[in-house]
Amino acid sequence: MNLPGGPEAPSPEPGASAPERSGPLARPLVRSPARTKLLSLTFLTVGIVAGSLAPPLRAQEPEVIRLPQPGQETPPPPTVEGSRPAPLNVQEVLGELWFRRKGYLEKGNQAAAEKQVLLMRDVIRREGVLNADDIAGAFLVDGVRLLEAGNVPRAIQSLHLAREFAPDRPDTLFAVARALWLGEHDFWGAATNAVQAAQTLFRNPASRSAYLGNLALVFMAGTVLTAMFWCLSAALRTVRLAHHDLYESRLRSLSERPARTVAWILWLLPALLWLTGWWVLVYWLVLSTAYMRRAERIVSIAACLCFLSVLPALGWITRESALTTDPAGRFLLEIARGGNNPERIPPLERMAAAHPDELLYRFLLAQTYHSTGSAEAALEEYRKIQEENPRVAPAWINSGNILFERGQYLQAAEEYKRAIEADPRSALAYFNLHLAHQAALRLEESDAAFGKARQIDNALVTSILSAGGEEGNRAPVEARYGPEEILARLLRRSPHEGVGPTSSEFLNPLTLAGGLGFLACLLIPWAGGRWNLGTARRCAKCGQAFCRRCEVGAKKQEEGICTGCRHLYVLKDPIVPRVRAERETLVASCERWQWISRRLASLVLPGAGHIQAGRTFVGVGLLWATCLSLSALLLSEKLLVFPSVALSHASAWARPGALMIIAVSWLAANTLAFEPRR
Repeated sequence: MNLPGGPEAPSPEPGASAPERSGPLARPLVRSPARTKLLSLTFLTVGIVAGSLAPPLRAQEPEVIRLPQPGQETPPPPTVEGSRPAPLNVQEVLGELWFRRKGYLEKGNQAAAEKQVLLMRDVIRREGVLNADDIAGAFLVDGVRLLEAGNVPRAIQSLHLAREFAPDRPDTLFAVARALWLGEHDFWGAATNAVQAAQTLFRNPASRSAYLGNLALVFMAGTVLTAMFWCLSAALRTVRLAHHDLYESRLRSLSERPARTVAWILWLLPALLWLTGWWVLVYWLVLSTAYMRRAERIVSIAACLCFLSVLPALGWITRESALTTDPAGRFLLEIARGGNNPERIPPLERMAAAHPDELLYRFLLAQTYHSTGSAEAALEEYRKIQEENPRVAPAWINSGNILFERGQYLQAAEEYKRAIEADPRSALAYFNLHLAHQAALRLEESDAAFGKARQIDNALVTSILSAGGEEGNRAPVEARYGPEEILARLLRRSPHEGVGPTSSEFLNPLTLAGGLGFLACLLIPWAGGRWNLGTARRCAKCGQAFCRRCEVGAKKQEEGICTGCRHLYVLKDPIVPRVRAERETLVASCERWQWISRRLASLVLPGAGHIQAGRTFVGVGLLWATCLSLSALLLSEKLLVFPSVALSHASAWARPGALMIIAVSWLAANTLAFEPRR
């Protein structure tokens, strides 16, 4: 029997004798059956023991899949130094951690719940997500629910976490202010958070365009409604005066009845020509301007300017808000927040193919490739951007980051230097160059680049250093386009894509009528005398229209009363009793009708009575506040919605505020004096 691994002994030929041996073992090899069995058993035992002590072969090791147990955290997969970790589905991971936290809180395990929050922060930091809107919305809704249930501490904790994971959401800060005010009666804390919410609202382009768009829509609708009521009020107050002057001018060539008919035809001329209502309102306003005082003329000019600018302003608001309310605009703004969702790649590829001259889409596509683990595809896209425009510094920075992850530190340093050539004021390029030189053991160059980065933007460098990471193990920071810059680039697109102005905003009846009315309101005080406009006055006693031709024996018109009232009330002349009674009845009827009309106008439309009585600015202010509130009520269901998980619909805030303003305006209009102070 041969030993394993030993040389095979030659077998003796048949009939040959065994070789002789010398030494102490020089004995003939006699193999008995018992001895052979004993040797075989010995060798078998040695083989089994040796096999059990030897390391098992890797090909024979069975694959064991270990599932995470409840409450046990799954360790991250091991990564090779210098490579990018495998991308995760951030939404699913954060959602799972959120539900785990909620379960631990229901069981009263506060430490385990806090551990889930730490894991969420680690996922956000590792994956480079700037704003996690979904998980922040979950915390926000949970905080509002807890606040309504009366659990104020838990509600404030959830709201603060919502603010941490999405710092640019103003609704979270408004919810914190509400919780501090209702739950803890902390007025100063509530006011501070409300101010921060307003500041955040204006910094976030999506919420800013939505909320400011809503305010602009309500403002324009209320202002146009106020201008319409002003035109109608001016026409009703001066219709007798305008008709009197038109009648007097026609009376020179026509008899009395045809002259009155022609005067009414001239006053209703735009309506008889089948023109739109805007032309009629502006036409009446221009005729009324000849009989107005200075304050009333200022309001009339403002009304014409409102008609002139309302549609261009509405088009501008539509274009501005379309970038954040349109799904494509929201998609690009969502990409600017970071993350590694692979589902973003196909739409971005279609956008980049549809807009080959816009490098923004290629840059965002390269970022998405990199975040999802496709470093080669990302580097290829960055190279295309650099070939088309070498002055795009963020493309050089991010391509250098890819080379840095591969361990090619010298090549990465060259990319950062190209970024500095494209933008010498890029502190981020200098900071990443500092890391590349540090990794390549070029310490002097590293210190010089770090000092230059500090000199350009010390706040940015401080924020990067405070974000975490030990000295010598920091990774380069990725260059990104912020939401503001994305919106600015989208606004510079060509007009045929719906961003530029259109001629329909200027060539329409409302805009044309407003422009011509504005010019006419400026010229009518000087040119009205040639057309016999602006000479008639209203009698302060009986309310009838009169002019110089109607006065008999009067030298001047300073009293503001007609001839009959002058003889009766000023000159105290003896008049026939029947004529005196008729005149006194006419005066009493005029005073009663003025009182009734002003009261009714103020009851129906606050401010209209003060406009009739001559308190122009007070009446216009009350009328404008009422029209703004009515516009907010009518448009409450058509306002823009903030593109995220909203705390409440805009109508929930617009309706109570509008009703309150209407109530205050109505009370003020019916309690303030109508007559101006003498």
